Amino acid sequence: MDDEYKNNKLIGSFVYIKDKARQLFVSGLIVSLISFVTLALPCTGMRLGEMSNALYRLVIEYNQARLSQADLASMPSVQSGIIYQIELKDENTTKIHNFSPIDRDVEIYDVTKRIYLNSFPNAIISVLSAKPDLVQLTYHTADARIIFTIDQTPIRDILRSYMPMGFIALSIGYSLLWAMLYFVLKRFYMAPLKALTSTLTAFADDPTIARPTSNALKINSDFQAAAKALDVLQRNTISEIRQRERLADIGEAAAKINHDIRNVLSSATLVADALLNSNDKRVNRSAPHVVRSLEQAVDLCQSMMDYLVAIPDPQLSTFAMHDIANELIDATKMHITYSGPAKIHADRKMMQRIFLNLARNANHAGATKLNIDIWRAGHLGIIDISDNGHGIPKQQWDDLFLAFKSHGLGGSGLGLAITKDLVVAQGGYVKLSRSNENGTEFRIQLPVEIFEMSDERDQASWWPKLNIAS
Repeated sequence: MDDEYKNNKLIGSFVYIKDKARQLFVSGLIVSLISFVTLALPCTGMRLGEMSNALYRLVIEYNQARLSQADLASMPSVQSGIIYQIELKDENTTKIHNFSPIDRDVEIYDVTKRIYLNSFPNAIISVLSAKPDLVQLTYHTADARIIFTIDQTPIRDILRSYMPMGFIALSIGYSLLWAMLYFVLKRFYMAPLKALTSTLTAFADDPTIARPTSNALKINSDFQAAAKALDVLQRNTISEIRQRERLADIGEAAAKINHDIRNVLSSATLVADALLNSNDKRVNRSAPHVVRSLEQAVDLCQSMMDYLVAIPDPQLSTFAMHDIANELIDATKMHITYSGPAKIHADRKMMQRIFLNLARNANHAGATKLNIDIWRAGHLGIIDISDNGHGIPKQQWDDLFLAFKSHGLGGSGLGLAITKDLVVAQGGYVKLSRSNENGTEFRIQLPVEIFEMSDERDQASWWPKLNIAS
């Protein structure tokens, strides 16, 4: 075990050193590249200045040779091999003095333009080349031009003597700047971000324990706000988890009690059925009320069980809406009108419970007719369920889908809450579209795919309508 621990530690150290070496190499490469690019700017300016100075020195030598009536070949720059050619141009004539053959390309330099398009690449090429191109320098007099074609090797040597020192100075400067920038980023951004991520990860692993925020988050004002928000999140999450645990315990107890009550109610229902057949008139008059009360109690117990049990994943299948409509007619004795596809592809049990819950609510609200309309809107399948009841008061709209918020007599307040859970489980959304004295309409939005057959999904742009009425 000790050997394995040492080996793992050695491997971890090697990986850490390897990562740091890679970071240093990349940082050094970036600094060198930036230094070199930056060095090209002063190098270009210095080269242009040196060529201007060289031009004026050549003009002085040329004028001295002309005044002394000496041969131009005796000029010092010609003797040293710097000047390859001198070209004299005026309005009418052109005279060329060749001293060395032109064996390389010639770069034309215009002294009147300090910076031109090729200044930067030419400066770098001339410094790096073992044998730089010749350069053509033009001097303008009042009535003529003197064009010198020279070797720029002496200018290159001057620049080369400057570049190492400049490169070292710039590299040191950029390294210091890089180190300062890295320190600032690590101190004020990377460290707080790492601490925030670590706290979030630890809290995600075990959300029942609050983690104290690191002091690194207090350095930056932006992260201070994040730290406060994280503290509030942890407190609220832990409080919510504890509340849910208490509710889970209550729900489990209620489920056990509910189960026992249903057994008692089942026995009582059998007795109530016997009372309906009694010959005693007073018993006959009271028996229907007892039966209705028992049925309401059974429905309440069933609703409690449905609400406490977790909603399972939807099991998609293709079923006929004609069957669903007939089941609603049998259960509610309402007039059902349906318009939509003959078959839909969804979880049949969930959809049947959704329709039944809404139909019973409508029935309790005094409705005698229920209309179901299914249609398509882009990527959504829309189900509109409307009735002709007396409507829902506006003050009840906000808590309409909350559990145990029934405003009707004998209601459990769980029908719409269960309906919402069933719709959400299928990836949808349910809302109250309208409610007034003329009736109420609920709208359910579900992914359009569940309303289309798998082999028709790519080609179905509309649905055939099937009208069903009780």
